[in-house]
Amino acid sequence: MKPSYLFIGLICFLSPWFSGAQNHEPRYNFIEYRTENDYYYLRLPSDRYYTAGQTITWQDQRLDRGRFGPGQLFPFRLSERKVENLSHLRIRYQLFSPFRIQWDHPKDIDRPYAARMDLQFTNQTIRADQGLKIKKTLLLGWQGPSLKGEMIQNGVHRLKGRPLAQGWQYQVADRPYWAVQMQLEKTISYHQNHLLSSQAEVYGGNIQQYAQIGLHYKHGNLEGYFRPRQKMPEIYWHAYFHLNTRYVWQNDLINGPMRPSNELDTFQAPTLLPIVWQASYGIEFTRKQWALRLSQEALSPEFENGSSHYWGSISLRKYY
Repeated sequence: MKPSYLFIGLICFLSPWFSGAQNHEPRYNFIEYRTENDYYYLRLPSDRYYTAGQTITWQDQRLDRGRFGPGQLFPFRLSERKVENLSHLRIRYQLFSPFRIQWDHPKDIDRPYAARMDLQFTNQTIRADQGLKIKKTLLLGWQGPSLKGEMIQNGVHRLKGRPLAQGWQYQVADRPYWAVQMQLEKTISYHQNHLLSSQAEVYGGNIQQYAQIGLHYKHGNLEGYFRPRQKMPEIYWHAYFHLNTRYVWQNDLINGPMRPSNELDTFQAPTLLPIVWQASYGIEFTRKQWALRLSQEALSPEFENGSSHYWGSISLRKYY
């Protein structure tokens, strides 16, 4: 699936309004559009597990200002003299497919289809003197047939002249979902343009639960990584490589309850694998108030008899 031009048009429409606030430090407030798709991975066909995602993120200091700012609701906020507190809102839509979207028998499908949409609020506490980032997240969403995943995926396939996806009757049922997330990142080694850090994360909700640890390496101009409000060069870049391992307790996107169907007895929900590895690498370019980020992602099998899967992402950010 190609990027949504509607989302790109929305950014272009909103950018002049945001650019009117010139009295703030650069590269602090921003709006970002991100498109994810297995079609963007460099060496594999598309429509395998994580098919596509579209995301808009808005970060603004107004979310942290005042007694009733949403960011004030989160714990672990320290004095502004010691730390920086940043908050952002994100809206995301995602589609998930089986490994093969063309098959002859129901027994050939290895995981259900899924469509989901959610709103996420994240607050970050950054302590530069200790090389520490703490992220706290609240996520509320909806998944299931009412989000029209079949119509969207096959509508794009018709436009591109590609075979239609089969098996959308095998998709997770309509239900709301929620999650809370805590993530800590701590510097291990920092020297000029190199940064090595450790990361720990706990994610708990009604359809997904896991714990994750990892190592992150970055190379480039990293002056603003722990001090995002400071002024930066007009043009800079950094590359990164992340390696994470995840212990999974629950993932109802793969083996959760499915919508009513006369053929459900022909589909066997896959058994989750408890350990999942994820690697990602990419590069980010920033010129004045614009940033472009290109990334590649690889995930080890999530369930028995499943396959590793891969996707890429493209992000465009406008600071104001």
